[in-house]
Amino acid sequence: TLELASSERAIILTVSDVLGRTVHTQEIPKGTNKLDLPLADLMAGTYYIGVVLEGEKIVKKVVKF
Repeated sequence: TLELASSERAIILTVSDVLGRTVHTQEIPKGTNKLDLPLADLMAGTYYIGVVLEGEKIVKKVVKF
C-alpha cells in the first residue's frame, strides 16, 4: 500500500523496472491518499515507483520477492 498526500489534481503513478522500462502506468484520482501497488503480476526483482505530486517527482525503490 502506498500512502500519498491528498492532492487537488489527478496523479500519474508509474512502475519501472531496473532497466528503466515502464511496466505499469496508472492515473490516481484526485483526493486519493492510499493505493494498493499493482505488483502482483510482476516477476521478482527491483522496481521503481514514481509519482508526480504538486510538481515534484518522487521515486521510491521497491524489491519484490
